[in-house]
Amino acid sequence: AAAVTSDAPGPGAHAELRRSLAAHLRRTRGIAARPDELVIVPGVGAALRTLVAAAGLGGRDVVFEEPGYSRARTVLDGSGVRTRCVSVDGDGLDPALLRASDAAAYCTPAHQYPMGARMPVGRRARLVADAAASGTVIIEDDYDGEFRYDVSALPALRSIDRGSECVAYVGTASKILTPSIRVAWVIAPPALRPGLVRALDASGEACCSITALALAHFIDSGALSRHLARASRTYSARRAAFVTALQRQLSAVHTGGAGLAGIEAGLHVVLTLPGSVDDVALSAELREHGVTVPSLADYRTIPDGPRGLVCGYARLPESQARGAAEAIGGVVRRHLG
Repeated sequence: AAAVTSDAPGPGAHAELRRSLAAHLRRTRGIAARPDELVIVPGVGAALRTLVAAAGLGGRDVVFEEPGYSRARTVLDGSGVRTRCVSVDGDGLDPALLRASDAAAYCTPAHQYPMGARMPVGRRARLVADAAASGTVIIEDDYDGEFRYDVSALPALRSIDRGSECVAYVGTASKILTPSIRVAWVIAPPALRPGLVRALDASGEACCSITALALAHFIDSGALSRHLARASRTYSARRAAFVTALQRQLSAVHTGGAGLAGIEAGLHVVLTLPGSVDDVALSAELREHGVTVPSLADYRTIPDGPRGLVCGYARLPESQARGAAEAIGGVVRRHLG
C-alpha cells in the first residue's frame, strides 16, 4: 500500500489534491491553471475571507448580486467590506452596473444564486473586459457549474480571463459531493497570490490532509467523473419530474404572474410570484404542510425585490415530485386568489 503523507497546514499544502484538481478543472471547466496556482481552503467562507484580506477589500465597495447568496454576503460583510447590492436580470449580473470605484464584484455566473440565470458568453466577456479596464477583481463562485440540462456548457469567467488576470475563481466540493468534507479551492490572479499566502498563514485556516488525499484519489481514479455522470442523470430525472408536475399545477388554474426560472442548470428552480404576494407567509404555510421551500426574502436586501420560492429538487425523489408540486400549487393558488 502507498504511504500516506501528511502536509503541514498552509497555502503550499495538499500537493496531490492541487495536481488532481488542476487536471479536473482543465477537463471540465476549461480552466488552464498550474497546480501551484491552486490554494486549498476549508470552504467558500474561508476562500472569501482570504480574498478580502489578500486584495485589501476592507472598507471598500464590493458589488454583490441582488438577490444573492446570503451566506456569502454575510461573510463579506463580516470581513469589513461594503457590499453594494446590484439587481440581476434574466442573464445574471449586468456589467453595465459596475462602477469604476468598485474594488471587486462577487458573482455566480454558472447558475445565479438564487434566480438561476446562466450568464451568456457575450456578457461574460464584457464583464471580464470591463473589470480588467477598471482594476476590479471578479470573484467567480462556480458552486454548481457541473450540473446543466439539455444546454451546452458555458466557459468559466476564469477561462476567459487569459491575459488581464482579474478573476479570482472559487470552486467547492459542496455541490459535487457533500458540504461536510469542507474543501474548496481558489485560483487567484498572480498579483493577489502573495497576499493570499500571507492571509492564510495568518489565519491558520486549513483543510484536513487525510480528506484532501482521499479527494485527490477519488478524482485520479475516475470515481469523481463517474459520480458526476450518475448524479447528473439522477438530478436531471428529478428536475424533469418536479418541473413537469409544477408546470401542470400552474397551468391547471389561473395563477397569473407565477412562473419558473433557472430550470436549465443547477439543483433548484425558482417559482417566481407577483410582487403583491407575501412569499414569506407562503413559505411558512408550506412548511406546515411538510414542504420546505425558502422564500426569496431569505436572499434579497431591498423591500421591493422579486417575490418567489426557491425549490430545491436534489433530494426530491421522482415518486414524490407530484405530491410536492400539488402542495405548492395549492398554497400558491390560495395566495393568488
